[in-house]
This record gives sequence, structure tokens and C-alpha cells, in this order.
Amino acid sequence: MSVYHRQSLNYIEIPITLRYLYGAGKVKPFLQGGLFYGFLLNAIKSSKKEETFTNDAGTSTLNSGKETGDASPVYIKSRFGFNAGGGIDYDLSAVHLTFDINLNVGINQVINEAGRYSVQQFSGGLYDVQDNLRLLVPSINIGIIFPLKKQSGSKAVCKY
Repeated sequence: MSVYHRQSLNYIEIPITLRYLYGAGKVKPFLQGGLFYGFLLNAIKSSKKEETFTNDAGTSTLNSGKETGDASPVYIKSRFGFNAGGGIDYDLSAVHLTFDINLNVGINQVINEAGRYSVQQFSGGLYDVQDNLRLLVPSINIGIIFPLKKQSGSKAVCKY
């Protein structure tokens, strides 16, 4: 018997991130880090189960089935954690183009203990009950930043 499971969790995340730009010129590398809060939009689970029998005459399928459904009750509605990353900022005068790579590390478990067995569609016949898990999510981002205040190119001068 073979069973294949696929779960898709969709979150909307709100990051609070501090970014440190270093270097001079139009292209500047940066490091960033902070916190995030995520809210679960939906959780979809797909599974496929196939039972086969093999003997000298060959292999035959005894039973097979596919199921897709809402697995939202299995997961808590929010998650939070730390984010860290780095990238490149390109100054185009009016806007900045950025390219960055980040890693979101979840602090809390995303499984709802009370709802672990609540979706009988998957826990009954497919024998799939979620263990505790935390999410570790990498991301690659391309963005446009509109500065609220453009820094002037003047330098401070000290006179004795």
C-alpha cells in the first residue's frame, strides 16, 4: 500500500523588519532581521492511496482513491517568529529596487491539538494524523521602496 500526502498552507504575513544598508554608491548590500506575524488563510490537503498486489503473474491494483479537502481545523489560525536575511538595494533616485533572500523561523507550533483528529476524511481511512510542527519558510523577494524622505547629500562639518 502506498499513500501520498500533500498539504498547502497559505498565510498572510506581516513583518516588522530592521534593515542595515552599508557601503556607498547606488548599489548597497544590506542585512535585515526582525519579527513576523502570520494569519492562516486556508489549508488544503490532498492525498492518494493505492493498494497493489504482486505475484508471479504481475502486479494488479486492488483499491485506489484520491481525496482533497479543507484541513483548516487541524491548524491554529496564527503563527509568529523571527525573520532574517540579506540582499541588495539599488537607488534609482525616486525609488529603490531591492532583491533579498529571507528565512522565516516559526516559534509556535501550527497544529491545533484539539482539532488534530477532527478531519475524519484524512485521519480515518488514510491514517494521517499530524505531529507537532513548526514552519521554516525561505523566501526570495523583489520589491520597490518609495522613500518617505530622501536624504540630502550634504555632510556635517565641524568647525573649531
